[in-house]
Amino acid sequence: MANLSSNTLPTVAENNLVSLLDAEQTKKEFATILKDDSPTFLAGILEYFRSDTAIQHCNPIDLIAECKKAAILGLPVNKFLGQAYIISYGNRPQFQIGYKGLIQLAMRTNFYKTINTDVVYEGELRYTNKLTGEFDFNGQRLSDRVIGYFAYFELKGGFAKTLYMNKDAMIKHALKYSASLSKYNYSSLASLPGAEAKKGVVGWLGNFDEMAQKTVLRLLLSKYGSYFGNATSTICRR
Repeated sequence: MANLSSNTLPTVAENNLVSLLDAEQTKKEFATILKDDSPTFLAGILEYFRSDTAIQHCNPIDLIAECKKAAILGLPVNKFLGQAYIISYGNRPQFQIGYKGLIQLAMRTNFYKTINTDVVYEGELRYTNKLTGEFDFNGQRLSDRVIGYFAYFELKGGFAKTLYMNKDAMIKHALKYSASLSKYNYSSLASLPGAEAKKGVVGWLGNFDEMAQKTVLRLLLSKYGSYFGNATSTICRR
């Protein structure tokens, strides 16, 4: 397997993971899913493990099982690409799709002409039309302060929809639905880093703005978007 060597002394957990990744059964299972891309994907699991101290406390068997969910969807487990992540909850790994992964899955259906999501800075939101659901984000940016998040899609048939959530609503949503934030309150969450992620940390505690973009996009697609497969139905609700 490529890229499994390391210049640093491996831990017992890393040795266990390497053994599992080198096992013929593991190689066979991932080759069935990914064909020729399997070796690269398996090497990426180890690199992800090495880059995340929280994941290093997880059972390697459970980690591989969660990574297999990403493989089935054809999404690389890679923090830099931002399509799929493995997040540790009480030393139990859990696959989570990133907003870029949601866009990938939706675009593969061939229903969508375009999909976009982004942060909204102070001054950019000019008006909202409650009746039509239209938003104008062409105002002049006044500062680096993020005031909200939007997601937009247009289907090839012409139907288009935008969803916007201000930061206050997003913070309340995160506190209500994210298990990782059980020890946080509104004030502490509001002070978390936004555009700049904490190195080596994923999820709300690593990059609030990225998770917020995923949330608003997921809500938009689930309410107004075209169906894109049973395989994503549970995952996209997270």
